[in-house]
Amino acid sequence: MLIMSAILVIPTIVIAGFIAVMYSITPSQITASFLLSGFVLFVICTVMSMCIASKEDDVHEEMLQLHSRSETGFYISRELVYLTICVVYSLVLIIYPVFSAMRNDSFFTRQLQKEDVILGGLLIFANALCGMAIGDFFHKRIVHNRKAAVILLIVVAALAVVKFSVIYDNSILKYPYYLIPPVMDGFKMVGSTDLFDSAGTVHILIHAIVFVLVTMIVKIRLLIYKKY
Repeated sequence: MLIMSAILVIPTIVIAGFIAVMYSITPSQITASFLLSGFVLFVICTVMSMCIASKEDDVHEEMLQLHSRSETGFYISRELVYLTICVVYSLVLIIYPVFSAMRNDSFFTRQLQKEDVILGGLLIFANALCGMAIGDFFHKRIVHNRKAAVILLIVVAALAVVKFSVIYDNSILKYPYYLIPPVMDGFKMVGSTDLFDSAGTVHILIHAIVFVLVTMIVKIRLLIYKKY
């Protein structure tokens, strides 16, 4: 149903346009390219997941649940659709620079290594998951007022972007650090260098997975509780 709709057209065009503009000037920094790709994918997935949720039809959902073995099974299948989208878009943003670097040795400021692709790809995928989780959390059955849902989405996304600036200015906000998705953590980890840190990347990935799982569980329970 999602593929037959036009929801994925605009995100696909945006990603293609981003790649064309991003890599139109060479050489590029490896870490900056992967981190910026992850940030853009976070924004795209956030908006896209909210659009998908807003267009869901209650009648179709009831019919699909009747064919499911359980409500939980239906919602897990629903999450797998989002996961598939994240995987596909992440692979596009990872594979393009890899092939470009293989064809042109001066595509990046230094030689692209296997570790760069793995660690940078994990950060891109983590940002995609966080974007999907945030956008879908403000489902129309959870937040009935769409204007309020959009405002809340913007606030949460903005907090994820300016997290470190806000935390450094206010020590009290250091405690809810893990409640905010690690969208910009990769930029802080890399700093002024052009190298990914393996331990830091794993830490960010674990943070993202825990955030997504908790958000998903809370969302599913709310959707099951708030019937049509």
